[in-house]
Amino acid sequence: MPTVFQRYCDDEILDTSIQMPQRILDTSTHQFPIDVLARRFEKYLADPSSVHDNYPWAVRFVMGFPVSSWQRELVWNAG
Repeated sequence: MPTVFQRYCDDEILDTSIQMPQRILDTSTHQFPIDVLARRFEKYLADPSSVHDNYPWAVRFVMGFPVSSWQRELVWNAG
């Protein structure tokens, strides 16, 4: 029995139940030199309330970066 593939091109989508998933979180990655991280942490230590105002959803901050509620808790492993 041959497999039937449906191809959708341009605006020819007949089946409106087929939807591309939407991006839930706008995520990204960044690479920073250590001095940038240290400066950000120093600014956070100097005035933490301004950072808290910019990120009201943050549960805690790590080196001045906001951490959300679904992020893993701090865990230290001995081994």
